[in-house]
Amino acid sequence: MVIWSQQSKLYMLMRLYRQATLDPLTGIYNRRMLLQLAQKSLEACEQSKQPFTVLLFDIDKFKRVNDTWGHGAGDDVLKAFTYFIQEKIRKTDLFGRYGGEEFILFLPNCDHQTGQEIADRMLDSLRALELDIDIMDTKLRITSSVGISSLSQGDSLSSLIERADRALYECKDAGRDCARFHPLGYVYSQNERRKAVA
Repeated sequence: MVIWSQQSKLYMLMRLYRQATLDPLTGIYNRRMLLQLAQKSLEACEQSKQPFTVLLFDIDKFKRVNDTWGHGAGDDVLKAFTYFIQEKIRKTDLFGRYGGEEFILFLPNCDHQTGQEIADRMLDSLRALELDIDIMDTKLRITSSVGISSLSQGDSLSSLIERADRALYECKDAGRDCARFHPLGYVYSQNERRKAVA
């Protein structure tokens, strides 16, 4: 009985840990845990004077998948996209769901040029991917937009993510299915117009 009780407690603790750290649909880090780990990784890169790059992914026209095929198909797409990215990253990289159809990949010891090359390779592979959604043998093709930023002096994790987000909006304005890099100090005029309209 004692062993059974201890095993039950251990199982419960593990379950609580998973709920607190992992996204329930995709099984990857949730936003809270992802940002905690990314902060530590960023600080380590700053101390060792190594580069650190952020790739912010957004699945293009994801709402159309939900509207056309239903939320079950949308969930299948999110899980397939997660698996696709996980198969292409290093063990030292940090990947998680940022919210909805947005995902973030943090690349320690990786400069912006390498980050751009990684994003371009992933987009090329993604275009060739056919996703099963369990509806009358239907296969979907998806694309993604990727906003990229890289660590510069004076950056914080939030400023890196904000810059990657602005780069992501540039991708959308450019027609999606592409990657854009925004260096520190870069001002994308379209974003300023968005703020003025908002």
